[in-house]
Amino acid sequence: MKEVKVGLIGANWMGSFHSVGLTNVRQAYHDVKPVFEHVADVNEAAAQLAADRFGYKKVSTDWHAVVSDPEVELVIIATPNFTHAEIAVAAAQAGKHILCEKPMANTLADSRAMVEAVEAAGVKSLVDFIYTKCPANVLAKELMDAGKLGDFVTFRGEFDCSYCADPNTPATWRQLAAAGGNRRERRAGRPDRACCEPV
Repeated sequence: MKEVKVGLIGANWMGSFHSVGLTNVRQAYHDVKPVFEHVADVNEAAAQLAADRFGYKKVSTDWHAVVSDPEVELVIIATPNFTHAEIAVAAAQAGKHILCEKPMANTLADSRAMVEAVEAAGVKSLVDFIYTKCPANVLAKELMDAGKLGDFVTFRGEFDCSYCADPNTPATWRQLAAAGGNRRERRAGRPDRACCEPV
C-alpha cells in the first residue's frame, strides 16, 4: 500500500472537507493510504481541531512549517484566494505535490508563477474544481453535448447559495474583492456583507 503524507494549509471549512475526503480515500481504496502529517492555520484552535478530528501529527500556525516539513509529500492549499500563489510556489520549490483550492490565483501573473514553479520542480499539481462533478452540471453538459439545448454562442453560469446571506454573522475575506472574494458582492459594491463561513 502506498502512503501519501499530507500537509494541510487552511484548516477551516474547505480544509475540513479535504480531510473528510482523504478519510474516505483511506476507507475506500486498498492501494493508497493518505497519512495526515501536518496541519497549519493562522487560527491555532482551528489547526488543533483538525488535528484532533483527523489525526494530523503536527500543528502549526505558520504555513511555512508545512511546506518545509521533510515528511510532507502533498500540500493542500485551502486558504484565502490571494495567498494561493505564494504558498504554491514555495511548495513546488520544496518539491511538494500540490492540491490548490479554486480559484488558482487572483491574477494571471500569479497563475503563471505557479505554473512555472510546478514545471521547474517537476511536481504534480491540481486545482480543485469540485462542481465539475456536481450532478446538475454533469446533466447540463450532457444536454449541451447532445444538442438538446440548441446552439451556444456564449454561456454564463452562476452558482449561488445562502450561506453568506445572514447579516448577523461576521464578514470574512470572502467579502473583500481585493482578497478574491465573491464576485456578486464586488459587483454590488457590498464588501462589508456578512458571512457565516470562516476561512
